[in-house]
Amino acid sequence: AAPLLCAGITVYAPLANHNVQPGSRVGILGVGGLGHLGIKFAKAWGCRVVALSTSSNKEKEARAFGADEFVVTKDADQLKSLKPLDMIINTVSANLDYESYINLLAPRGKFVVVGIASKPLQVNGGLLIGSERSIVGSLVGSPIMMQKMLNFAGMHNISPQLEIYPMDVDHCHTAFERIDQNLARYRIVLTNSNFKSD
Repeated sequence: AAPLLCAGITVYAPLANHNVQPGSRVGILGVGGLGHLGIKFAKAWGCRVVALSTSSNKEKEARAFGADEFVVTKDADQLKSLKPLDMIINTVSANLDYESYINLLAPRGKFVVVGIASKPLQVNGGLLIGSERSIVGSLVGSPIMMQKMLNFAGMHNISPQLEIYPMDVDHCHTAFERIDQNLARYRIVLTNSNFKSD
């Protein structure tokens, strides 16, 4: 349950807090530790889910998690042909061309920031004003919301995809190397010797 109480609630909260309805078009920016759960939660919520990733190498997995569409964000033609999104949950910590993503939003669409970049987020205000779009931040949820998230996850059989390693020096180094090389699929859990996975 630990990954759900961190990553799970982080991507569940925007859906719960911003009146997302079944049938809404929700983009999940980044198919990683947060994003793969974002896809699963949004799909179970009844949304049309669009996975947004910098490369095509995660498309098969993203679709298995529940993505209805997969868009390579470095492909300008794919972005241009994408139908407007009601919400984008930004799970990445990379510095982005935010205006290109704001332009993907429908009128009154929301760009939800849960990944923190190193540079300030800068957007031309006209992109927000004209179509009443907004940029909002989201952290985690209250204990009550966490319980609702766990209930929802249980009802819809949502679980994180994990790599489990023993909690020792060698495996800690392995885990950090896999994270640094963007190889982790998709949450890494270190366990003590008394842990039983069943």
